[in-house]
Amino acid sequence: MVPEIIHQCIKRIARIPGIGQRHASRIVFFLLRARTHVTNPLIQDLERLCALSSCTSCLFPCEPHETNLCAICRDPQRDPHTIIIVEKETDLLTIEKAKIGQGTYYILGGLVNPVQPDPEHYLNLQPLLTRIAKDPRIKKEVIFALSPTAAGNLTATYIERKLRPYPVQCTRLGRGLPNGGDVEFTDEETMSAAFMNRK
Repeated sequence: MVPEIIHQCIKRIARIPGIGQRHASRIVFFLLRARTHVTNPLIQDLERLCALSSCTSCLFPCEPHETNLCAICRDPQRDPHTIIIVEKETDLLTIEKAKIGQGTYYILGGLVNPVQPDPEHYLNLQPLLTRIAKDPRIKKEVIFALSPTAAGNLTATYIERKLRPYPVQCTRLGRGLPNGGDVEFTDEETMSAAFMNRK
């Protein structure tokens, strides 16, 4: 009765975090009704989205550029020796919105999972280690801007161990972020306090 492509689209959209089967159904039928104003422009935007590359320094999505760096990593006003480690892109956007991160970033793309034995297989740390090892004469600060959850704390501890051979000062966000909170949904004032009180 229902065309197979509708089922297929509902399944794909339901994979998006925070969207269930029922919500995905509503989105698909809305897209069918709003072809001219929403769906067709969205298709063009998705094609442009798929053409983005990843910054070789921080892994944030960016327009293809001759340096393969995003706008933040290319910005000469940024402190290249301060690296703010975040779990995901939306965490980076939250910190940028609060206008408190003057360094550059590194996006992990996930956190250490106690069930999975070897984090090296799913945490891409090599670009970070390469950045830190580039000029060993310069001491760098690594700020762990990770959500204060068990997984966030475990991840920070794991990476700190990996960074021991390098001249790096590791700090974590201080008071301001509640235990069990999420960086992405933190307001600007709380995020600012967490940066000011990092230790």
